[in-house]
Amino acid sequence: MKLSKASRSVADKHKEKNREPRSKFWMRLLALILVILLLSGSLFYVLEFLFLNIYAQEYDPSLMIRVGLMYGNNVTVGFETKTKYGFALGYVDSQNRFTALTQVTDTVLSVTCDSNLNNSNRTFTKTNSQSPSVGGYHIEVSGQNLYQYYDAIASMFSAAGLLPFPAYINGEFRIRAGSFGSAEAAAFALESLTENIIYTVANLGCSLSVASPSATAVSAVNPYTNAIVFELDSADRSVGLGMEPLQLPGGEPAYLVTPAGNQYEGVFEFKRNYSSYTDGVALTNIVTLEQYTVGVLPYEIGANWPIEAQKAFAIAVRSYVLSHLGKHGKSYGVDVCNSADCQVYKGIGGANDNVKAAVAATAGQVLVYGGKIVSAFYSSSTGGTTVSAADAWGSNPADYPYLAAKPTPWEHYAEHNYGEWTVEVSPVELYNTLVSKGYTLLRGPIASIKINSLGQNSTYITSITFTDIYGTPVTITKSDTIRSVLGAYVRSANFQVALAGQTVALTDYYYVDAVHVFGMQGKSAQALAASPELYGSQPSAIKTSAFVLPSDEEVIGAYSASYNLLEIITSSGIASANAGEKISVITSNGLGTLDTEDGTVTVQTSEGRRKFFILPDETEIRGGSPSSPGNTVPLGPLPKLSTLQIATSTRYVPAVGSPGNFVFIGRGYGHGVGMSQWGMYDLAKLGYGYLDILEAYYTGASVADYRIYRTYSG
Repeated sequence: MKLSKASRSVADKHKEKNREPRSKFWMRLLALILVILLLSGSLFYVLEFLFLNIYAQEYDPSLMIRVGLMYGNNVTVGFETKTKYGFALGYVDSQNRFTALTQVTDTVLSVTCDSNLNNSNRTFTKTNSQSPSVGGYHIEVSGQNLYQYYDAIASMFSAAGLLPFPAYINGEFRIRAGSFGSAEAAAFALESLTENIIYTVANLGCSLSVASPSATAVSAVNPYTNAIVFELDSADRSVGLGMEPLQLPGGEPAYLVTPAGNQYEGVFEFKRNYSSYTDGVALTNIVTLEQYTVGVLPYEIGANWPIEAQKAFAIAVRSYVLSHLGKHGKSYGVDVCNSADCQVYKGIGGANDNVKAAVAATAGQVLVYGGKIVSAFYSSSTGGTTVSAADAWGSNPADYPYLAAKPTPWEHYAEHNYGEWTVEVSPVELYNTLVSKGYTLLRGPIASIKINSLGQNSTYITSITFTDIYGTPVTITKSDTIRSVLGAYVRSANFQVALAGQTVALTDYYYVDAVHVFGMQGKSAQALAASPELYGSQPSAIKTSAFVLPSDEEVIGAYSASYNLLEIITSSGIASANAGEKISVITSNGLGTLDTEDGTVTVQTSEGRRKFFILPDETEIRGGSPSSPGNTVPLGPLPKLSTLQIATSTRYVPAVGSPGNFVFIGRGYGHGVGMSQWGMYDLAKLGYGYLDILEAYYTGASVADYRIYRTYSG
């Protein structure tokens, strides 16, 4: 074990970060002072003051995020942590600063309650036995200036057969030794100490005593040998035991590794902060804002998603966490949790170069609105339209103007996880579910379900009434409340419901102007625009930003004159394809068909059948028939998402199920507020950049450096 002299490890760790040019005068003066202090034996204390204060001055608490990994009902008596080269151990103060007090080469440690413990297969449990694997009673040396005497005192305890270890007790450094199952056993060992130990301790102005187990103390223990290597106690709960992985100079990065195999940067803090934790240790991971962002992206979205989607999501992650700091602070002493209730966070292990590049490219960037960082809510899939915060949660619309409902026709929700779903529920099952959620007025199976209202500009349900066989109704309002109550069946509140055998009407969103003009046979689109014999008075309809529509005839061009009627320009004149007819389409994505009924293009690809509402920049416009493509015209710039014209259509889906049962047919996964993760993915695949993606979902919000906006929204 190596004891850090006044947090020398802290100084080493931050030395390079804090290196700044100094004047020669101050360098010489500092060198002279250090020489004098070295000769006087006071160097240790000056280094402590100097390095800790440099660190404090440049340390920015707003950069640090406290993530709860184990808290509440999840605390355990002992938590095992691994690292490659050993640990720096010390304390974390109320400003999230870590001060190392000792270093150990043990590569596996368990942080446990300070108590009598049994160890079975590296799992610790509290015991009343006086012959435990780890005892909660110790011999303790207390007094001033124990740092500089640690090696000498520790060697004497070791010679006496007592394992020594450093401790930090209520803000004071102490030396402890031994691990006893009772106060009597510890007292006997104390009385048996050699006169040399007793004399040396007394001569240093220190005292010997028996330390008893504490309801707020924690111990770092080698789970293989049961040897205690460090202890910390803070009766006022202002500090916790800090743990950081040791790294070899110039070597590979080292991480703290949990039993689940997750790798974490930053510092682990262990506490028994609350009365409910007397039999367990809470674990918090303290990381920078950027480390936190890296630890979220691979677990909320795919690590190999398009880079523009990664960038957009990195900004959303920062915005969300900064606008929700302290969400669990009063209950658990952390800023955010590590689950979907906040954001899924599992450390650095899942991050590849793609994730790290996206976070680095957007470092410090957040979304802001009205001088505050926005609450950047998101969900997995919205199913074709988002829902406003007001309709989802009953929020004041003025509080979240950037979380307005809007159609998202670019989202290929049917292709993604739970994008479309159907669930069959019996009247009795539905009754039992509603009663279990507190709707105890109901007295029997559900006889009918009525959807009362939908959210503004959305297909999310905001009011629904369930009536039982006795005529007793209960009404549930707010879309996310509906989702929560019916969570056993529905993935979102974006659904319709009917009895089995009935038909459900679903509203779909599309672009109105999905098809534009193209050119062929050596003629450019611009040349075609100047051909009044073909286009009459509508040359303005010619654009170079969409599909080629070959027909059985030699095709010169085509354009969308209306939503339901596609006019085809051929060598023999203008022909019309009525709604519902299919026309061949050639794109760089393959050969497909255009559906004139809804204006979408379906292309057969290696991934299966897909619908394209917009084509990305690299798509080529091809003229001619499928057997003779002809000339190509590259697409123009992608249209601004804010200017797209949206139309709706209705499709009818049969509710398939057993007679008498209810069938829920829905779309989307999650609360539906803000950004759709899969919609974000689809936009990135279409060629849109991260700023366009964010603008598409967070109305009126802009991207800025978070350090400018210190007033966080709640």
